Amino acid sequence: MKKPRLILLLPLCLTAHLVQGQDAPTPAAESHLHYFIKEIGRFQPEAINRGGDMVGNFTAQHKWWDGRPAGFVFPSDSTETLRLTRNASVAYDINDDGVVVGAENSRATLWSPQVGDDENFVAFHLPLPLSDERTKSEALALNNEQAVVGYDCIAGNEHPVLWRDANYTRLPLPEGLPEETTTGRAEDINEAGDIVGTLVDKDGLTIAVLWQQDERFNRYQAIRLPPDIYNGSIAAKAINDNSTIIGHCLPESFGLWDEFFLGCTWQENTMKTLTSYTTPGTIPHGINNEMMVVGEIQSTTPAQGQAFVTYQGFLYELVALTDETKWELWTAYDINDARFIIGIGRSPAKIRSTFLAIPDCNRNGKSDLEDIASGELDDEDDNDIPDSCEVS
Repeated sequence: MKKPRLILLLPLCLTAHLVQGQDAPTPAAESHLHYFIKEIGRFQPEAINRGGDMVGNFTAQHKWWDGRPAGFVFPSDSTETLRLTRNASVAYDINDDGVVVGAENSRATLWSPQVGDDENFVAFHLPLPLSDERTKSEALALNNEQAVVGYDCIAGNEHPVLWRDANYTRLPLPEGLPEETTTGRAEDINEAGDIVGTLVDKDGLTIAVLWQQDERFNRYQAIRLPPDIYNGSIAAKAINDNSTIIGHCLPESFGLWDEFFLGCTWQENTMKTLTSYTTPGTIPHGINNEMMVVGEIQSTTPAQGQAFVTYQGFLYELVALTDETKWELWTAYDINDARFIIGIGRSPAKIRSTFLAIPDCNRNGKSDLEDIASGELDDEDDNDIPDSCEVS
């Protein structure tokens, strides 16, 4: 196994340290994290649920079926790829019950899995208020209660939306942002119903927003998340059930790093960056309830970036937590609570491919879930992670 290259995660404004191998204190990941890589196709991955079911998209460039964009499900217990519909579609998220959200023919859609039916899924077009000007809507995320978030589009302006119990709700904007000149999307929702998203003001500045329920008035209130110290654009991407938010910022001016994003997290309205301002940029894409974040370390050359995962205060290149010598792991898009990671890279055949990083902390070539099922490893707290692979 390679000695993991890691970067210390630091609070905002502290000095960064790039730590190499033996110069660093032995981090928890060296004894608790190890992966093997499985190629699962050539598509754009989007999300993975706790059971390991994945959703993603083929685009016209793949010439899959009739060449139209196609959302699909890749079940964990099957090698069969399930297309959601024969119409043009995209799939963005899947909950633990296998319910999928996305869009069919540019209309926000929820697909419910069917058992023992000729059709794998039944589509429900999410309701919209009547408007002749409406051109597009998409559902971007959902929770296990089937509360769905996304956006609709009227006259070219996008608006953040919540669908709950088949009801459509336009989410409010933070104070001081006029609806006429502000666009945006709701990107994610957790089990408590907290929602995160990104707005764009009239000057093109992006603004990260948290929407929380106001129980007194049975409505949502919009909270503008604090910016980074350079007051640049910031975007919120995802939120876990601990209400930790991930996103990125782009400083207005930062010398050599003008083209690089800075990955960041928010906890209790306090912002931290994943790495310091003196290291390559990071773009986070997913977070699980163990506070593990995945994404991409941006390259300082025209080459592809590096997929990363954070664990116990350290940021690792994902490939360094494997024994792989022929895979290039470029971007990690999501991680579930059993630590499975999906992403894009270049396979040993030198082809752009989708990968599944499978946790194997026992280093025996079997997944942690297989070791739990066989009794080889214990999981007393029933969280799909072997007890010996957790930090006590």
